Amino acid sequence: MRRQMFVTGAAMILLAGCQAEPGFDEKFEQRSRELSQQAKTIEADANAQLAAAREAEQANAELNPPVGGQGR
Repeated sequence: MRRQMFVTGAAMILLAGCQAEPGFDEKFEQRSRELSQQAKTIEADANAQLAAAREAEQANAELNPPVGGQGR
């Protein structure tokens, strides 16, 4: 009788542990959200660098106009 109670208790603990583990879909969704956030961060950084480069190029063009009035 004690052995059966022990086995039943152990099975319940193992079952509870299995249910606590997130499934594939939950893991996929979590990782997808993480990657989307990383992509947004990378895109924002790239846009900021591009804007800074454009501003620097414009400032350089204003300080150093083309000789003879010709553009690039």
